[in-house]
Amino acid sequence: MTMINQYRKLADELARDVSSQNGSGLVKQLIQTGLLQVPTQAVNNLNRIQTEDRVGIWKINAENEEYVRDQSTSKDWPFWSALAGFKKQKTGKRFLFLGESVARGMFYDPIYTPAKVLESLLNTQLDEDVEVLDFAKTNASFETLVEVAQGAKCLDADGVIIFAGNNWLKGEGYLKSFEDALALSSEYKEQGPAAIKDAIERGIAKNIESLVDTLEETFTSQGVPLYWVLPEFNLTGWKEITQYPPSSIASTDQPLWHELRDEAMQLIEQGQFEASLDVIKKMEQGDGGLAAQTQYIAAQAYKQIGDDKAYKEALERARDAVLLNTQMRLVPRITNHIKQTLTTELSRVEAHIIDLAKVFNDSLDLPVAGNEVFLDYCHLSSTGIRVSMAALAQRISHQVQGDDVHIAFESALAPCADTESSAHLLAAIHNAHWGQDIDCVEYYCKKAVQYNASIVDTMTMLMEVQNVNVPTWMNKPTSELLEKACTQIQRYITSMEFKCLDTTLCDGFVKAAQEVGQDISAQLLELQIQQHAVEVKGQHDLLDPYYHVDAFCNTQMVEGVSKFDYYNALSPVSEFDFVSKGERHLSLNITCSSKLANKGVTAAVQVKVNGESVGKIEVGQTWSTAQLDIDAMYIRSGVNRLTLEWPEEHRINTGVIEDNCAMLQARQLPILSPVFGEIYSMTLA
Repeated sequence: MTMINQYRKLADELARDVSSQNGSGLVKQLIQTGLLQVPTQAVNNLNRIQTEDRVGIWKINAENEEYVRDQSTSKDWPFWSALAGFKKQKTGKRFLFLGESVARGMFYDPIYTPAKVLESLLNTQLDEDVEVLDFAKTNASFETLVEVAQGAKCLDADGVIIFAGNNWLKGEGYLKSFEDALALSSEYKEQGPAAIKDAIERGIAKNIESLVDTLEETFTSQGVPLYWVLPEFNLTGWKEITQYPPSSIASTDQPLWHELRDEAMQLIEQGQFEASLDVIKKMEQGDGGLAAQTQYIAAQAYKQIGDDKAYKEALERARDAVLLNTQMRLVPRITNHIKQTLTTELSRVEAHIIDLAKVFNDSLDLPVAGNEVFLDYCHLSSTGIRVSMAALAQRISHQVQGDDVHIAFESALAPCADTESSAHLLAAIHNAHWGQDIDCVEYYCKKAVQYNASIVDTMTMLMEVQNVNVPTWMNKPTSELLEKACTQIQRYITSMEFKCLDTTLCDGFVKAAQEVGQDISAQLLELQIQQHAVEVKGQHDLLDPYYHVDAFCNTQMVEGVSKFDYYNALSPVSEFDFVSKGERHLSLNITCSSKLANKGVTAAVQVKVNGESVGKIEVGQTWSTAQLDIDAMYIRSGVNRLTLEWPEEHRINTGVIEDNCAMLQARQLPILSPVFGEIYSMTLA
């Protein structure tokens, strides 16, 4: 559709709204055309120039030509290297190390980092003294990399290393202009969610091209070699929270998709793997290859068949499918599209590429990397750091000296047991806060105490920190923790402002303490009842984020985060934690709705407490309020879990496409995740 026709179509819609006196619709159209201005989220400008007197948080002292940390940026210091300062002039070989949290060595930083490992290796291999300036930043964006590169161009580097590609999932450039947004709205109406995916990837590709252009102008055109470490994702060890197809697939396909999913899983359980793949192909026809769950089921079948290549490709498709979950915070990751685009762009500037997927396969015989080299979704274990930096050092040594020496990763610097213990504790926290299950969290907690049994004391302090529902900076236990903990824990905690009941994490602490003969369960129970028991609070708001949020990606009902004033069920099962003394019955009051096939039709929402059914609530398209008494026999002393099981088979997409088109035209992110139900209020008393 030409732009003239798109404007003509929009003019027709404006005329209809005016003639029907549809005020709200008219306002929407005026916003969409830009005739009525509303605040919009700023889009990163990758061409913003940074003056040469600054590199990241370091500013030059003109008197002695030395860069020191700028006090005005102190709030950002925990995200950067702990490097206090450095000279502008080098004394030997100098390499610049840029990147994201993986390059920072998250969980080990600042005690043990990839830059330190690389510097140690290069100093044993090269003929001159080597300095590696660590400019990696946690949460670094495209813009961060551009700014640091431009600021560091005067540092006379012998090579520039960039270890990045995980933080690039946002490609909202397609919302920058009204014309682009209007065109995308039409494409979305015709092609469905695939059009949004293509637009996001086009935006990411433009950002990559702009970044590489900057690096070419700043370094490679000046004869400075560029080394790019391509990250990898924990394909086998990470479990995605949301795996459902976008809500705007054809409504007639949705019930069929769920039937096919159940059939495929049943066939796998029966050992009929080839037959399950035939069913999975039909699922893909319905979801357009955009449902992670479809690909995870396919991966199970391929693994059992022994097709390693297809197994890995299915896991990669599952990883990449979550790109359309616009309502949820996604864990950082590199996708196939990012990897392919970046590889193509880097080849034109003759950059040296170190692909960690290949490195892990060559060095550790891991065709599909997992927990052997990762501590979460993408952050590396010490083994992963040593292997990746050994491969990088080997490439640099060959480029600088022309030798073909093999550098064994076993020769690389390794962390001490105390550092490993703290890293595994932080991994347990991070995995819990990104929605991983108790098996994963318990594993890292137990590894932490295996490295250092005294880490249980830190676990106990953290248990108290999370169970006191006040901001971290107001929390007395937090102050005590920061005084006693090592620097890597201090650094993580000061940048972590995420509060929740943390039942999974605390349970992991209890299990780990038992491994070294300590029982902290009674202390935990007393703390939970004292702080959170319904009987103590009088009334318990289950929509308080502290109780309904157990992961960053599930954050709702938080100012500045949620798109709505009510809770959206983004999976067929909604979970809420509450604490009780377990002495009497409780009353549940809930106001909710669910998008059903026809107005006036209701369906049952199953209510369970600790896995036991306690009743049903009838819901329809409009808001309704219900009360349900929960007998004391279902309630235990301590933490209880209340679950709502929404009806999957009735879910449809009435109005979703039209609503999303309107959002796109208004240059807003569309809602593509399926919504199984909505809750306006929910309390226990």
